[in-house]
Amino acid sequence: ETAPSPPPATVESSWDPSKWPLFLTWLKDRKPRLASMLEFGTVMQNGSTQVLKIAFADDYAALAQLSQDQTGEIVECLNAFCGLSMKVQIVVDQGVGVPAATQRRIDDETLAQERKEEARQHPLVRQAISEFGGSVRDVRVLKS
Repeated sequence: ETAPSPPPATVESSWDPSKWPLFLTWLKDRKPRLASMLEFGTVMQNGSTQVLKIAFADDYAALAQLSQDQTGEIVECLNAFCGLSMKVQIVVDQGVGVPAATQRRIDDETLAQERKEEARQHPLVRQAISEFGGSVRDVRVLKS
């Protein structure tokens, strides 16, 4: 008797919307202009494994620039990123969720605010204020 063959490698059969930010980061290194336009889109849940719907607010300035050629480019990039071959559909949706670019800005601002508060509450900072008087006027988050 022969040993059982190993199970086939798993191949993704549908797009996981939670991968959108990872895809945008990956794309930014390869096609920065396209990535900067797609950052303002939100992947819509549509139940189809054949079509990826990317929604943009109707007032998005670069919406007209997302031409048919670029949807083909998006398809090629998705295939290179995760091995999926699917159609891409650009849709306009007034109820679109928070775009990745906006969410990233919100996350960055929240993190900066948390770090500033953490710095103000640090025991050494509090001790210095106590001993020397004064107050904290500015806290800067240094980029590493």
